[in-house]
Amino acid sequence: MNMPPEKPWTSAGGVVLEKLEPPYRVYIIKPSNNYGPWCFPKGRVDEGESQEQAALREVQEESGVPARILPNAYLGSGRTPYSISHFYLMVATGPAGATDFETEAVQLVTLDEAESIFSSSGNPRDVGILSRARAYLEKMNKESTVTESKKPLNELHMNLLGKIFFATLAAWLVGKATNTKIRGNQNEVSAITNALMASRRFQDELQKPGASVETVIEKLGLKHMSANEFEKVLGVHWPL
Repeated sequence: MNMPPEKPWTSAGGVVLEKLEPPYRVYIIKPSNNYGPWCFPKGRVDEGESQEQAALREVQEESGVPARILPNAYLGSGRTPYSISHFYLMVATGPAGATDFETEAVQLVTLDEAESIFSSSGNPRDVGILSRARAYLEKMNKESTVTESKKPLNELHMNLLGKIFFATLAAWLVGKATNTKIRGNQNEVSAITNALMASRRFQDELQKPGASVETVIEKLGLKHMSANEFEKVLGVHWPL
């Protein structure tokens, strides 16, 4: 029976995403000769090698996958009697190739499948690492949504938030225009949206530095307009 070393060695590895968009799938490996349960690829850090360098090298050697580490994507470490392993969240930069002799099998699985396999094979360390990878991806997706919502908009580029905002504004204006017979159906909402985008005044305001849909709507007071005021301020006919 092998006794644990007096001082555990340092290892590094990665949670490797197939691609950086959902549904997320990751590469997991089965070590050769029953050396351990299904796990994320990892291995010893060589002398003169950084943890990041070792993680990328070991990932390619054990899974056959070339990868890059995502920004600020250190996922912490897991400890066994033999080693302390540091993990990074990565994304593949090419197709999977050959593995070294230490790997018996490689699988590309969903996050849920990976968690189930780790749990059933007795690998609580990588269950914990996977949980941190999920948290990173959730945070990344939230930050991406916020960044997208703050982008300035123009007539050639309108993000999803802008479209929703226009539709909401249009529906509100439909309700305000009591001097016209309006039911507020989808076609009418689209007509108001198109009228806003066709307005020279609206587009001129959007072109100003730092302008966004929200700031222009507030500046022009569009939320508080009747149909007649809409035509006067924007210079386009009320579309309904």
